[in-house]
Parts: sequence; C-alpha cells; structure tokens
Amino acid sequence: MAQNDIYDNEGRYLRFKANTAEILVKPAPGSKRRYYCRNTANYGRFEQLFLAFEAKDISFVRRNRLLGTFRLICHAKVTCVA
Repeated sequence: MAQNDIYDNEGRYLRFKANTAEILVKPAPGSKRRYYCRNTANYGRFEQLFLAFEAKDISFVRRNRLLGTFRLICHAKVTCVA
C-alpha cells in the first residue's frame, strides 16, 4: 500500500485528482500553471490513469511525476492514443 511521506505527496495527488477538470481550462496570462489539455477527449485518459495507479498501488511520488508528464503530453499532442 502506498503511504504518505514527509513532503505530503499523497495530498498533492489527491488535490490533483479532485481538481482534474481544471486541466481543461486555459491558464490566464501570468499564471503559474503552463500546461492544459487542448483536446477535451483526452480528459478521460486521466480517469484511466487514476484507476491504473490505484490498481498497481505505486508510490505517490511516482504518481505525481507520471501525471506531470502526462499533462505535458496532453498539452503537446492534440490527441493521446491509448
């Protein structure tokens, strides 16, 4: 079972999971956030990732790193292929 660490990676993961709809919104100029999902069809891929993460029970550090990478891919590619 994945456990929280001193850097609160579990909290970061749960906040990202709770606010996934925010990734569809283009960030305002001057915002700290850069990447957003350009194609709304890719939004469902995040739900699939959450299910895979929980099934494999990988660490929260790795989950956050993979979500960040996937967010960058969704921004760069118009469509993501499963």
